[in-house]
Amino acid sequence: MERLERIERKLDEILSLLKASKGQAVSQEDLEGLNWRPYPSGEGEWIFIDEAPQGLVEALRSRGGSMVVGGYRYTLREGRAKRFVARRRV
Repeated sequence: MERLERIERKLDEILSLLKASKGQAVSQEDLEGLNWRPYPSGEGEWIFIDEAPQGLVEALRSRGGSMVVGGYRYTLREGRAKRFVARRRV
């Protein structure tokens, strides 16, 4: 019974996150149109956080800083002086 209650609470959390982000979704086409800068190593790309769509930044924050969209893993990087979004092919 306790396990079912935990599952129900988790589903409620997910539902509230989905409702909160409704209308702020970022499409794969939107993401491809951004000014991505390649890493010198050639493994991935990045943009400054203020160049990223707010919906992407909020979605990353609500998912612990990382998510996969359209064949890329997007990661939120926030340090003291540097704030950016990185992406790498999955």
